[in-house]
Amino acid sequence: MRTILRGSCALFAVALLGLSTRSLAYNRIEKPLYAGQHILIGKLVVEQIKKTESNRTVKYLRVTYDTTGSDWVMTTTHLYVSKNKPTRAAPGRFPFKHEGLDNVKVDVYEIPLSTLLCSDQELYIAAHADVCELVADPTSCTPDFAKLNDQVAAANGTVVFSYGDPAATFNVDLGDFGIYPGYCVDFGGTFPDIDSVYGGDPGDYLTWVSPQYANALEASYDATGALNSAAIALLPPFASNPNLDLINYLINQTYIAGSNPLILPSAIQLAIWHFSDGIDPATLLGTGYPELTNLAYAIIADAEANGEGFVPTCGQNVMVIANPTLGSTGQHYQHIGFITTVEGSPTTGDCETAWAKGTTRFCTGWGSYFKYTVK
Repeated sequence: MRTILRGSCALFAVALLGLSTRSLAYNRIEKPLYAGQHILIGKLVVEQIKKTESNRTVKYLRVTYDTTGSDWVMTTTHLYVSKNKPTRAAPGRFPFKHEGLDNVKVDVYEIPLSTLLCSDQELYIAAHADVCELVADPTSCTPDFAKLNDQVAAANGTVVFSYGDPAATFNVDLGDFGIYPGYCVDFGGTFPDIDSVYGGDPGDYLTWVSPQYANALEASYDATGALNSAAIALLPPFASNPNLDLINYLINQTYIAGSNPLILPSAIQLAIWHFSDGIDPATLLGTGYPELTNLAYAIIADAEANGEGFVPTCGQNVMVIANPTLGSTGQHYQHIGFITTVEGSPTTGDCETAWAKGTTRFCTGWGSYFKYTVK
């Protein structure tokens, strides 16, 4: 992080954290940091450090804003440090500032003392910040669909699917991007050369592993949180499927199966096929699997009753559709879906001005400043 310095002797004195090979801190003081004048949100730590740089010792003043013990975060900090008293409470004119901070709880300035002092041994310090309180209610979280789509775009490439986890229809292995539970979202497709190149024990499908094949990926929701037309186009009947929200709803629910652990993922698969291809579970299975068929119908009914317009919130599941990009002309390769989660951050509540409590008030406002003796 860089400190922006203004002034005649400070233009070239930007200090980058981590520049030195070692440092020693001393002469530490702490001041309480208040928001809105009366809300204690953290502390300001002022100390000196010595760094060894190019075989010589350099002294710095280090000032740390710290709100880690509270629910408050910082979006801007303004710092006044000078051998001269500040004449007014005008944070925008302070010589040091970090603007556009991303809701941080710690912000650090390191300033070479040689740019601040000649022979004087006292500094005047005023520390201001723009702060906001994070809302503790997790339902207030804002899902970051833009980040999700960036992650999906970065993961485009070859995949391998395997049946090693009975908790889903199969696993989707994206290499460096992780392994995710997956389902078929396209009943009529086949996998590239799948019959001849399966790995594993032919008698145990849970050991089967596919070859690698290339896929382009599309998240169910675009960067704005709306259903992604590019993902919809990858589901039968290819360009007009209206049920992607229902599929995303059902992969976020907790359903319970009874006698066999394979029944639940199989029922979810049947429900997904119902919404992707119009498959009827009883027509597909006949009468030999009543528990599986009944659970599939229950999942379908739940999604139809409650899933219309579903949009995941922070930490919930999102179906990513994988579109095979290899294949011969006329071959219908299977589109698969794998489950990931959308991340997010709690939304902010009240925002306030914050000051470190000093010993001398400014003539206007409630901010203050203090002296610091350099040793």
